[in-house]
Amino acid sequence: MVDDETFTSRGEGIWSICEPFELLGARFGRRMVVVKRNGWTGIVTPGQHVRRSIEAGFGGDFPVHGLIALTAFHDTFFLESTEAYPDAQRLVSAAFDAGVPDTLEVHAAWPDCWRDELVLYPIDGMPKVQETVVYDRANQTLIVSDLFFYFDASWDLWTKTFFRMAGAYGKPRMSRLFRLCIKDRAAFKRSLAKLLDLPIRQILPSHGKIVDRDCHRVLKGLLSQA
Repeated sequence: MVDDETFTSRGEGIWSICEPFELLGARFGRRMVVVKRNGWTGIVTPGQHVRRSIEAGFGGDFPVHGLIALTAFHDTFFLESTEAYPDAQRLVSAAFDAGVPDTLEVHAAWPDCWRDELVLYPIDGMPKVQETVVYDRANQTLIVSDLFFYFDASWDLWTKTFFRMAGAYGKPRMSRLFRLCIKDRAAFKRSLAKLLDLPIRQILPSHGKIVDRDCHRVLKGLLSQA
């Protein structure tokens, strides 16, 4: 189903792991991305057992400087991750509210040593979600949260059925719930259109398979779904 059940390199200084995660019996999986660049290490979408995964993959002395939640729609284990790494900065979507203290808005607090290499692109038109995607210039990699899911025939029967009902099965697709959160479709489409100008080799979504070919075709498909 997924090819990163353990930490897998996605380029220089970037790794992903898709940890087990179920909702209503459907096996979503939940991808966490670790980026180590210019002396600063951040974890995008940290999981419930983030410290255990980090120590298993990198060792107990691996530094974690930031925990990053790029959407208000997704990071249900963010509080647990702050307890695992209490000294890490907490960078979150402006709409994020999960009872986590001392958070910083991700655009305002993005580390200076990352700004030229890891570029933030806000997805506009969704005031209750305010997802931001990250573009890694060096590896031509796009990191997304819930912008789309990618589940195909390799999943179990109930998971396939669940995502058919959610409108997000068979190819990279936005879920019906996500589309319902779009309040300004013109602004949303303008945000996606900006991504088409980027050279993209791979897209790392939080749920489902990684996209490692035809990335612009996938983004154009999302535009047509909006």
